[in-house]
Amino acid sequence: MKKWLIIAGALVLTACSSGSDNKSYYQLPLSAQSGAQSSSSQGSRLLWVEQVAVPDYLAGNGVVYQTSDVQYVIANNNLWASPLDQQLRNTLVANLSSLLNDISLATLNQGDSIHQMTRQLQALNQVSRQTDVLVSEASNASERLHQQSDLLLQAVSRFRLPA
Repeated sequence: MKKWLIIAGALVLTACSSGSDNKSYYQLPLSAQSGAQSSSSQGSRLLWVEQVAVPDYLAGNGVVYQTSDVQYVIANNNLWASPLDQQLRNTLVANLSSLLNDISLATLNQGDSIHQMTRQLQALNQVSRQTDVLVSEASNASERLHQQSDLLLQAVSRFRLPA
């Protein structure tokens, strides 16, 4: 019986010490439109991000987590799938490229709105000029009518018949 106890104990100890390599690998999430490159160009725009620097304790393969205000632990079984500085750089490029595209689109839309507003103002100015011409012509016609009315009154007053 003692022999079986020693064998069982040895099996238990070897099972615990052999430890299976349960390593987990992590990757930072990338946006849906990400291009995991250090440059992104569209038209004449070019985005370049220099190398991202991380502190030495973050540059290793292990995921770092904070256990207290002053203590950090580097995990042995929770590892980065690729170097963290590369992941940060790729994420930064993807996010900045997306923002740059959004800004470019907004700028184009704003430019279109400005052109449309300019065309509307030009049309309004043309209508205003036409209205000015019509008002001037109406004023001149009214002046001529007033003058002719005065002439008619003078002519009628010369031929007054006694009652």
